[in-house]
Amino acid sequence: LTDFLPRFGVEAGTNVLLNEDDPDLAYYNLTRSQWEYDEYAIVCARRPEWFTPESIAVLRALSDAAAKAPHVRTVQSILTVPLLRNRTSILGLPIPMTLADPKIDLAKARAELIQHTQALGNLISEDGRDLNLLVVLEVPEEMKRLEPQWSAAQGMKDRAALQALDGPYHAALEELRVRRSAMILSLRTLAGEWKARGFEEPIRISGLPEINVQLVEHVQEDLVLFGVLSFALFTLAFLVVYRRLRWTSLPILACVLPVLLILGTMAMAGKKVTVITSNLPVLLFTLMLPYTVYFVERYRERRALKPDETALDTCAGAGRDIWTPCLYSCMTAM
Repeated sequence: LTDFLPRFGVEAGTNVLLNEDDPDLAYYNLTRSQWEYDEYAIVCARRPEWFTPESIAVLRALSDAAAKAPHVRTVQSILTVPLLRNRTSILGLPIPMTLADPKIDLAKARAELIQHTQALGNLISEDGRDLNLLVVLEVPEEMKRLEPQWSAAQGMKDRAALQALDGPYHAALEELRVRRSAMILSLRTLAGEWKARGFEEPIRISGLPEINVQLVEHVQEDLVLFGVLSFALFTLAFLVVYRRLRWTSLPILACVLPVLLILGTMAMAGKKVTVITSNLPVLLFTLMLPYTVYFVERYRERRALKPDETALDTCAGAGRDIWTPCLYSCMTAM
């Protein structure tokens, strides 16, 4: 099982929080299959005024920098919104302009975008100070092809179809996770580099990709933080109480082995911890501790009562003595 431990992973997608028997979820999955799969991160920046030549230049540079992040398909902002009230003409045909056009009238553009039914509240705030860039992720083609089939199979509860799609779909999902993480990490670096360039507040990142990446990071941090703290705390407690190396190291080792066994089994079966089950390793480690205390205490009692008994016989006898109460305690905990 130790060969499988490196494959152990974290699943932090929002689907783990859903009730698969919910009829509303089934309806959503059936209708979801009719739409293309897409994801985008939201990069929010704030300046005193965006509709000045200097701010437009900053926005253009920021958009270009975001477009260079890994696996970015497009970047949408007020720079890409067609402005119908600012129009030029070719051969008498009106052609909408954008803020990227150097001949644009910024006053007219501001008035139009502040009243724009789609841009207002999505790409620009009403006061013209908060601005969003939609950084669209380049979703793998395999994911685009399989997502409608997977959603439809889930909506109809078609177990056979889900089983047939399981391997390819999760492979595509893993590729999507890799692309999502690479894009978000690059955007975070970009936000850190740009935070001192005339913005009133630090650049903020939101959206589904950011939320998914943060969930994975939080689960991983919890696993490491609480795992290390629990290990250190209980090791110190055993050392203070028993003041013997063997009565410290052996109980802790006995508690660690079941955790490794369970995690290796999960990795071998392709199962991952989620935001719900992320406390499993620490919880299992903690639940094992009382049984080691029972064994140590019973072992010491037998050594005091039967000093002539061999250590091997004392070890076996201590195990027999605590077997029944430990079994009841374990079944109760389960």
